[in-house]
Amino acid sequence: MQAIIKNKKFILFKNNLLAIIYLSYSIIDLRIENNNYIKLILFLLWFIFAIIEVKSFVFLKNKSMALLFSFICFVFLNGIIKGDLLHNIKMTTALLLIYSPIIVFCFYFHKKDYQSLYIISTISIIVMIFCSLVSAYLFNYDKNIPIKLAQNSYEYGILAVGEVYGLVNALSVLSSVLFVLFLSKKFKYSYERLFVLFLLLIFFVAIYTSRSSLTVLITFFSYVLALLCTSWFTNKGKAFGKKIIGLLVISFVLIVLIFAKEYIGETIMFISKSKSSKLLSRIYSIGESMVGIVSKNSQTGFLSRFDLIFTSIKTFLTNPFVGIYHVSGGNYFKLLDLGVGDHSQWFDMLASYGLLGVFPLFYLIITNLRVYYKNSKICHCWTFIIFLLGLVNPYICFTTIHIQFLIIPTLFFYKKILSFKDFNSYFI
Repeated sequence: MQAIIKNKKFILFKNNLLAIIYLSYSIIDLRIENNNYIKLILFLLWFIFAIIEVKSFVFLKNKSMALLFSFICFVFLNGIIKGDLLHNIKMTTALLLIYSPIIVFCFYFHKKDYQSLYIISTISIIVMIFCSLVSAYLFNYDKNIPIKLAQNSYEYGILAVGEVYGLVNALSVLSSVLFVLFLSKKFKYSYERLFVLFLLLIFFVAIYTSRSSLTVLITFFSYVLALLCTSWFTNKGKAFGKKIIGLLVISFVLIVLIFAKEYIGETIMFISKSKSSKLLSRIYSIGESMVGIVSKNSQTGFLSRFDLIFTSIKTFLTNPFVGIYHVSGGNYFKLLDLGVGDHSQWFDMLASYGLLGVFPLFYLIITNLRVYYKNSKICHCWTFIIFLLGLVNPYICFTTIHIQFLIIPTLFFYKKILSFKDFNSYFI
């Protein structure tokens, strides 16, 4: 009997260790050859030990897995219509690895193993701190590094860690969640509050130094929104009238932004006229667009981002049901030629896969977020940030999925805001 218990503990230890190695390596995302093959081997090793531990595939038999595999199968089958089989197998495998944190979470959720989830999430956050510090250093060293790395440049070797803009988007979401929980007084101990403030500082520095203007603005907006929501909408002792006052204030701000946009635009241009950094140049181009000035810089900066979004919208409207992925044969560059803007995750996916293709994935994401609204009473304005980031950025990558589907629910379990029972409807 003792031998059996020891064997189970050994398998559990190995499984957790493999999960930590796989997730950490994927977050770091080193710029080395055969990187995806290394990720695949690590994932398969973890998966094999997961099957050995539970002695079945039962953790894959739930609603979330059915939705995920439906989406992946749709992408694969559409890709092989006019594309190379081997190429589409590689693309589908890469897609599976991106969404693999959902599988990891399903495994531990099935076992009701909160402790392992907590350990894995804690180490993942430590790895993200490391990636944030290294990225901030590199981004500050050369303002063009983020763009070079986003193009898979090997110039900086293994010093280039994280998924660049993917990491920045993920940090934006995580910092929004941490800030909401901080304001909601869910961190009761002083050491917790200090650690969260430290994380918010490190993450915001990494976001700011990336010079991704819209992500910086959205992150800042998430902090303001969290302050508004937690002070007016979540305190039970507040009178209903204060909620109305909050709505009136927000409405007044929106009206001012609409009718005084030229004055605001001129103010923005005056403040950022030095254009001493890429971020200030982007902010200056926002001011130009508000005033109505269309310069060469604004055409290639802020305004061009929205041109790309509308390109995807037009492509989706011409192919609303199945998209154009089947025409491209799964080739990324052909997708761009066919009218995918590549700067709005939600509309890019609609243009690529159509309503039929994106329905399983969108339903998976929405039902995941719905769990928080349905079962907890704190402010969840951070969910709106996910929508905004996906509206103006390529949002989905390994790190964003890891944070949304594994770290955030574990954080809510840890603070006893949600329980495993609250997620049952999502996984049954």
